[in-house]
Amino acid sequence: MKRRAFLPREGIHLAFLLSCLERCMLSTPLIVLGLACLCVRLAPNTLPSTALDRLPSRRSLLCYLGLAVFARIQKACSRAAINNWVSPKPLDLDQEIFVVTGGTTGIGRSCVELILDRSPQARVAIVDIVQPERSLGKAVRFYKCDLSDREQTELVAKRIKEELGDPTVLINNAGLSRGKYMSELDWQNVTATLGVNLIAPFLLIRAFLPAMIARNHGHIVNIASLSAFAPPAGLADYAASKAGMLAMTESLRLELRHTHKATSVRVSAFVLSFVKTPLFKGETKQPNFLAPLLDVDTVGEEIFGAIEQGRWYNETDIVFFERQTSAGGTWWINTYPGIACDVPAPLYSLSFEQRANWTSLFPPGSEIKQYLDDVAGKYNLHSKMRFSSDVQSSTWDPDRQLWVLTVLDMETKRTYYHTTKILFASCGQLIRPNELDVPGLETFQGASMHSARWRKEVDCTGKKVVVIGNGCTAAQIVPNLLKDAQPASVTQLVRSQHYVLPAPRISYTDSLRWILTYIPGALWLLRIVVFFGAELSFPFFYTTPLANWYRRRATRRAKAYMRSKCPADLHDALIPDFELGCKRRIFDPGYLDSLHDPRVHIETRKATQVLPQGIRLSDGAVLEADVIVLANGFKTNYFLDRMQVTGENGKTVAEHWDEFGGVGAYNCSVLSGFPNFFLILGPNAATGHTSAIMASEKLVTLTNALPTPMIFETTPIIFETDTWASSVNYALRVLKPILTGERNTVRLDPRAERTYVARMQQSLAKRWYVRSDNKWNAMSYPWTQAHYWWRSLFPTWQDWHIQ
Repeated sequence: MKRRAFLPREGIHLAFLLSCLERCMLSTPLIVLGLACLCVRLAPNTLPSTALDRLPSRRSLLCYLGLAVFARIQKACSRAAINNWVSPKPLDLDQEIFVVTGGTTGIGRSCVELILDRSPQARVAIVDIVQPERSLGKAVRFYKCDLSDREQTELVAKRIKEELGDPTVLINNAGLSRGKYMSELDWQNVTATLGVNLIAPFLLIRAFLPAMIARNHGHIVNIASLSAFAPPAGLADYAASKAGMLAMTESLRLELRHTHKATSVRVSAFVLSFVKTPLFKGETKQPNFLAPLLDVDTVGEEIFGAIEQGRWYNETDIVFFERQTSAGGTWWINTYPGIACDVPAPLYSLSFEQRANWTSLFPPGSEIKQYLDDVAGKYNLHSKMRFSSDVQSSTWDPDRQLWVLTVLDMETKRTYYHTTKILFASCGQLIRPNELDVPGLETFQGASMHSARWRKEVDCTGKKVVVIGNGCTAAQIVPNLLKDAQPASVTQLVRSQHYVLPAPRISYTDSLRWILTYIPGALWLLRIVVFFGAELSFPFFYTTPLANWYRRRATRRAKAYMRSKCPADLHDALIPDFELGCKRRIFDPGYLDSLHDPRVHIETRKATQVLPQGIRLSDGAVLEADVIVLANGFKTNYFLDRMQVTGENGKTVAEHWDEFGGVGAYNCSVLSGFPNFFLILGPNAATGHTSAIMASEKLVTLTNALPTPMIFETTPIIFETDTWASSVNYALRVLKPILTGERNTVRLDPRAERTYVARMQQSLAKRWYVRSDNKWNAMSYPWTQAHYWWRSLFPTWQDWHIQ
C-alpha cells in the first residue's frame, strides 16, 4: 500500500488547503490564546498600553471565538448524530470479523490491506467475482460470488457465517457501472447494476444484521456516489442505485436507533466523487485543484478511520496486571457505608463516555464501580486484564531495550516473567492505610477495621461502635452507619477539625437527565461549567490580598453553615479556628444532621491505649467498644507501593528519589534513567480543587492506543484528593516515535528533571501532604490544572533523548 506523505497523494487541492486552515483556526491552543487575549482586553490594566495595542480588538476576538466555538459545536454535533448520539466504540481488530465486497481491487483492496496492516490476525472475508492476484494471508478467505445473482449472494452470506462466525464489520464496496445511455440499456444491464450496487448490499445487511443487533455491536459501511445528487448523462442506472444506497442507509440508521435500540451498531455512507478504480481510470473535465481524482488508498484510509474511531495508534496488544480479583481500584476495595465520590459527577465521567443518568451530583461508590465496569466491558478491557497478579519488580534490560517484569500469580503462587517495550505504573497515590498510632489494637477483643478494608461480615447492629477520625470518610460513615446498621451507639473520636460545607445545589432530576441525554452539547456544557467553577477556586490558595479577602469571606460562610446545622455544644469541638483552604473541605453528606441523633457522641479527649474491651482516654476514662472503625487516612508519598523498579545502571526508583532528597518527577510522570517508563498520577499530580478521573480517563483512552507489548501495573488506586492531569496524553506525544516504530527508546535529561522538581518544591505552599522529616511536598500540584494541560500539550523536546 502506498503510504501517505505530508502532502495528499492527489497533489495540492482546494479541499486540502481548507482542511489545513480549519485545523489551524479551530485548534485548541489558538482558541485558548484567543481567550487569553480577550481576558487581557477585558482587563486592560494588566498590560502596558503599547503591548495592548498589538493585540486584536475586542470585537474581532469575540467574532473569532464565537465562530470557533460554533464550528466546534457543529462538528461535535455532526459526529454525534452520525454515531446515533452515543460514543463510538473502538473495535478490537483481533476480535472482529470483516466482510469486504469487491475486495480484490480498488477501494476494497485498500481496506483489506489496511485491516491486515493494523492486525495481521484479523479475520477477513473477501467477496468478489475476481480472484485476488496474490495471497493476503491465512486469516483472509476469498468467496467467489456474482453479487448480481440473488441466490449466490444469499449462499455466500450463509457460508461466511458458518465458516467464520457472525461478521461484525460489513463494507459494501463492490460496484458496477455500464456507462450507457438510457436508450441503450436493456433489462439485463439494469438488473445487474442494481443487483451489485443495491440489492446485494441489502441482502448481506439482512443476513448479518440480526447478530449485530443482538450484541449491540457492529459497523456497516456503504459506498455511495456524488452521482446520487448530481447524476451525469450515461449513468442513470448507476446514479439510481447509489441514491437508493443512501436512502437505505438513512432508513437503517433510524431503525437501529429507534426500533432496535442498537445504538452501538453504526452505519456509515461514503459519498465519493471520481476515484481511480477499475470503474473509472480516466481524467475528469474539472481542474484537479477544485475536484481532484482521488487515490483508492486515500479513500481506504478514510473508510478505515471511520471504522476505527477512538484510537490514537490503532494497537490492541496490551496487558493490565491487577493485584485484586476485580477491576475498579478504589471503588472495588472501598465498601464502607455511605462511600461516595466527593467530586462532582460531570468531572468523574470520562470525556468520551460521559454519563447523563447519574443518580446524584456526588454518586455512590457502587454506581461509579458499575460505570467503570460498563466502560471496561464496552472497550473489551476485561479480556486484557490479569487479575490476582502482583508485579513484584520491573527491571530495564539494556541489551534488549525492554522492561522485564517479575509477576506473582497470587492464586497459584507461581512466579513468571513478562517483557514489554513501554511500561506505565498506575499504582495510585493513597494506597497504604495508616496504622493506628495508639498502642494495644492487637489486644482488642471486638472487631476492628480500617475504612479501606471494610469487613462486611461484621454486624454493627446493636453494637457500640467507635469511629476514629473525622475527615471526608468518617463524615460519610457516621450518618450511613446509623441508617443502615442501627448500632446501639456511635462514638466519634475527633482528632482534628474540618470545614463542612453545603453540597452544591445541582440535582440530577428527570428533567436534567432528559436534557443531558437528548440535547446536543448539554453534557459537555455542564462538564465545562463545573470544571471552570473548580478552576476559579484555585487562586483561593494564594496569599494575595484578593485571595485573603475571598478566603475570609468563604470562611465566615462555612462557619455560619456549621453553626446552623451542628449542635451548639459541639461548636468548639468541630468548627475550625483556621481559615478555609488549609485542609480539604467536606461537602456535607448528612453528617451535621446526624450529630443530633442521641446515639451519636463526639469525643475530643485523646485516645492513649486500646484495651480488650475498649479505648482508654487521656483522663483515664475507658470508652467501651464492640467495633472500632479506623478512618484515619493513608500513608502518603508511596507511588509504586511494593513494586521495585530498577532502571539503567541498576539504580532503583527509591535510590533515585533518595538522591533528590524527596519524591518527585518531571511533569509529574517521568524519571531520568528509566527509559520508556511513565507514572500515572505520579508525584505532585494532585490538587484539592478538581478531579482525578480526568487523569484516569487518559489511562482508559490509552488502552486503545499502545503498541506491542504494553504493560500496566494497576494495583488499586485510592483517590482521596482529585486532580486533572494530562500525563498519559503527554506520554503519548513523547512516545510517538516508538509507537510508530521509528525509534526504540525515549530518555529524559537528568538536568531537566532536577530543574523541574526544584521549581516545583519552591512553588509549593507546604501546608498539605507533607513528610514530617524533611517537609518535602510530593502530593500537591502548585499551579492550575489548565497550566498542566497546556504544558502537557507541548513537550519540551530539548529535554528528551530519543534513540
